[in-house]
Amino acid sequence: MNINYSKGSNPYGLTSYVLSPEKQEQAQAEPILATNMVGLNAEELAEEFRFVHDYNPRVKKTMVHYSVSLSPQEHKSPEEISAISNAVLERTGHQNCQYFVVEHHDRQARHQVQHWHIVTSAVDMGARWVNDAFIKIRLKHLERELEEAFDLEQTKVRAKPDRYNLTTGEYRLKERTGGELTKEKLWRSLQQHTADQPSMLMLVTRLKAEDISVRLYARDGQIDGISYGLDGMAFPGYKLGAAYSFKGLQRHLGVDHAPEQDELLRRVNLLTAQQCRQLLRQSQDHGPVLPQAQESSMGQLDLARYILPIAMQIFALNHQAGATQEVTPGGWRLSGKRYASDYNLMSHEFSLKSLGARPLKIDGQLEADSIRITAASGIQERDLLAFQDMQRILAAVAPIHLHETMRLRAGQTALTP
Repeated sequence: MNINYSKGSNPYGLTSYVLSPEKQEQAQAEPILATNMVGLNAEELAEEFRFVHDYNPRVKKTMVHYSVSLSPQEHKSPEEISAISNAVLERTGHQNCQYFVVEHHDRQARHQVQHWHIVTSAVDMGARWVNDAFIKIRLKHLERELEEAFDLEQTKVRAKPDRYNLTTGEYRLKERTGGELTKEKLWRSLQQHTADQPSMLMLVTRLKAEDISVRLYARDGQIDGISYGLDGMAFPGYKLGAAYSFKGLQRHLGVDHAPEQDELLRRVNLLTAQQCRQLLRQSQDHGPVLPQAQESSMGQLDLARYILPIAMQIFALNHQAGATQEVTPGGWRLSGKRYASDYNLMSHEFSLKSLGARPLKIDGQLEADSIRITAASGIQERDLLAFQDMQRILAAVAPIHLHETMRLRAGQTALTP
């Protein structure tokens, strides 16, 4: 499948295009397949959007448009289209926004490609702006997840050059010295350490363990740039090639990163080469023992007891860095690329859920000296592996023990950005 993204500021222009009769089947009386709005035509829907947008005039690009296309000959029912669309909305942060879904039939008639449009808002029902940082990268990950969740054919991605060639001057230098240039050493190391598609946390740890310095760059509080240093020379990622920029590592080489890991990544980057080598040895020699994934209710509770304390430490670390958001009085949220966690200062309840089509949900209650799991479902092996990776990093760079995390319950420094 393929998901395209665009945004604009003209509600009527977008709604009238999506509802254009030329894009519909002649016999289709009700083109809208799914919605939470009451409008029946372009004018009414546009007015509904404007009503909410007026509550947050700071947002200029107020309309969001997702276009979803399946592979040729693939077909989904209206109910399945609705389910996929709701997964897209939730996964991109639009679960509390106005929306409607319409299937178009022009491309299907010409190329046997089923496609539909999701029209939604950049301002949710509470007048909050929906953050679209790294949206195109996030959508590529989401496409793969939805293909798996809804049994869709995977779209083949056209290969792109992963690096630039040496310059004329570099070729001449190589001929004179006969040795491997610094740029070539970096290419070789990056190819070696991304072969298993690690997390960005693990990649930076591996590079630093080889005495390759890494510098991270942030924009609007989120890391979006990287450079590498070796032999006294520094190279911005994009100068090594499209695959070696911060976004390129994720897009082309499958390196995994979520915004909620930014603070951990910054701390990893402060470790010395020796500390990184020690962390890698510990990871290989005696990593934490994972409980076995089970679907029974008792098995899910055991898995939740392993995962939730790690999720709480990540939440506390991000809150200290000011990366959480107050969504209700006393209620704080950390929302990332795959998971969202919530903590309520009043009830002392902590919850973790997966975003998108996957059903993970864990609820817990903070008590005097423990965490009591109250509900758990949908935990899979991939969740265990993801949190195992983060636990290893946490142990090295941010050893927050359970009794320290309990300060969340008292509303002390762990919840003071």
